[in-house]
This record gives sequence, structure tokens and C-alpha cells, in this order.
Amino acid sequence: MATMQRRAFVKRGAAVGGGLAVMGPLGALSAQTAHGAPPERVTGYGPLVPKTDGQSTLMLPEEFDFITLDRQGTRMSDGNPTPGIFDGMGAFRGRGGRTILIRNHENREQPGETPVVVPDPYDPATVGGCTKVVVRRRGRGMPTKEESFAIIGGTSTNCAGGVTPWDSWITCEEVVKRGERKHGYNFEVDAEADEPVEAEPIRAAGRFAHEATVFLDGILYQTEDRSTSQGGALFYRYVPERPRSPRRRSGRERGRRLGTPSASDRTRTGDLRRDRPAF
Repeated sequence: MATMQRRAFVKRGAAVGGGLAVMGPLGALSAQTAHGAPPERVTGYGPLVPKTDGQSTLMLPEEFDFITLDRQGTRMSDGNPTPGIFDGMGAFRGRGGRTILIRNHENREQPGETPVVVPDPYDPATVGGCTKVVVRRRGRGMPTKEESFAIIGGTSTNCAGGVTPWDSWITCEEVVKRGERKHGYNFEVDAEADEPVEAEPIRAAGRFAHEATVFLDGILYQTEDRSTSQGGALFYRYVPERPRSPRRRSGRERGRRLGTPSASDRTRTGDLRRDRPAF
């Protein structure tokens, strides 16, 4: 990592996240920024004006449109209300022109939160997690929501995360605490799963206040969110012994494609300063 230039790392990391499928003028802006081009080279959007889709209003350039796909409290396909506190999200290519969204809900077990409800939560005392939304666009029309349900629950303070090359979402707990179980882990969510997945913490990837991840050349790079008063944040990497990437799995393989931690994983896991254990 020491020999890799920062710009090259960012550029290659952007390629890993190709499933996010940014389109149109914003895609051009994002691509040029990732390649080091100054943002002022992308011009011509015009002044911001109020735009509405009948449910929400945003300030956007005149030629831009948007659609509200979901709102907190609306009923999902599993019968439960849509949780709020939306945070990090991954987008994946689905079948038949569909797009799959796996989105975090950064519930912190505070009053008024709408819980993420699954049949078998990781920790019944916590109410964070992720929901899955299936979106379909027909022709050149606006996309519509086909399905939504809670896909992983019983976690806490699900902040950001990252996509993997094999269509899974790493959701990160931005907290270290205890409920009925320990928290401060990453969890892997299979974007193709059509029902809630088992919430299995990737313990060998470390227990700390996770922020985001990127998977690059067989290594999961991880950032931490800690203030200076808490001792400062570090940059971690996790080298799984056998990262798995089959397109089709069944049963226990779902949702855990980075593999169950082994002794070999643990010895190769830690922060880059090597002065603080990551597990």
C-alpha cells in the first residue's frame, strides 16, 4: 500500500464500485473527479430551481428530474414500516433491467426510531440494519419500486460500507458497545438474497467504529470514525484467507462470502500502525 499513489488507489477503488451505475451528467462529473480533473471543467448545468415529483421538492438544474422511491413509514413488502435514518447504500444490477438497492438505517436505539424488523435479528436489543429495494425502469420512463423488505437486522448504527466485486454489500457498525451481543463489526449482505440473511459479524475484520470499506486486490480496506478526543481514527485492512465469489450459493453460504474467520485470517488482520489489535 505504501507504494501505491493516492490517486491510483482512488481510481481503482472507484472501479470496484462499478455496480453503483452513476448515469448522465453527474456520472461525467464523478468520473472526471475520480481521474483527478478539477470539477470546474464540468460546466453548463445552469442555476438551481425547485423541482418536484409530487411528493418531494429538491433544488436542481432545470434539465434534471428525480423521483421519490420510498419514505420512512411507508409499508414494505414484508408488512413492516420502512425504517428511517437512511445512510450508506449500494446499488447492484438485477435481472430483467432491475436495480437492487441495499440501504443502511443508522438506528442508534433512540426514542422515535422505526426499527428494522427481521425474524432472527443479530441482537434483539438493537434495531439497526439494512433494507433491500428492487427498482425497475421500463424504457425511458422513470423507475418504479417493485419490492422492499428488511434484509438484515439487530445491528446498530449502520453508517456507511462498500460493495464487493461479487455483488454483496458490507454494512458497517459505527459504534462499539454491547446490547445482548457485542457491536462494532462489519456484516456482509448478499444483494441477490430474496429473504432476510443471517447477520454474521466478520470478527476477523476488527471490532471498532467502522465507517466505510473498499475491496481491492483481495484486501478489504476499512476506515474508522473516531474523534481526536477518542484517540483518533485509524486506517485498517482485512486480508481474508479465502474470499469467495460464486454467483450462486444456497443455505449457509448466503450473506457471508468473505468467509468465516480462521486463525490465518486473524494473524493477518490489523491496523496499519501495528500497535493496536483489530479483533
